[in-house]
Amino acid sequence: LPSITEYISEPLQRSLLDASAYVRKTAVMGILKLHYLAPDIVLESSLVEKLYMALLDSDPQVVTNCLIVLDEMHAAKGGMSINKNIIFNLLNRLDSFNEWGLCKVLNLVSRFDTESDEETYVIMNLLDPVLRTSNSGVVLIAIKCFINLTKTIPDIRNQVYERCKGP
Repeated sequence: LPSITEYISEPLQRSLLDASAYVRKTAVMGILKLHYLAPDIVLESSLVEKLYMALLDSDPQVVTNCLIVLDEMHAAKGGMSINKNIIFNLLNRLDSFNEWGLCKVLNLVSRFDTESDEETYVIMNLLDPVLRTSNSGVVLIAIKCFINLTKTIPDIRNQVYERCKGP
């Protein structure tokens, strides 16, 4: 197996650009497998950067797989690197994700530290519709996001607690 790992990166890179979303999402998972077999090849072939670029993919399942793979690859560092652009790109597409994808996106949002109160309010407004989702797992992680986002705003945090207590 080690003898063929050096030849896998090129087909994976081509697959990330394939017209079929199924091929792209499978390629993303293939990168994780390659990472376990030969992490140095993944780094040398800039596949990590390509995964970050794939977060802009039009298919939400491809994006969800990228989140899973990047988090797994960077688990020793506390998960994937996140920034304002990544978070807002994902938040603006929340309605396109299935429940599993929503959980992954919201888990990432819960780790994000906002730069200002205004940014916190914008994110909370984008997350508000998620609280009306019928999936309890999604609602719970959305509440986690609200609590983490308001950790520096005690008055709003108390309002979050009150809202969560109600039916």
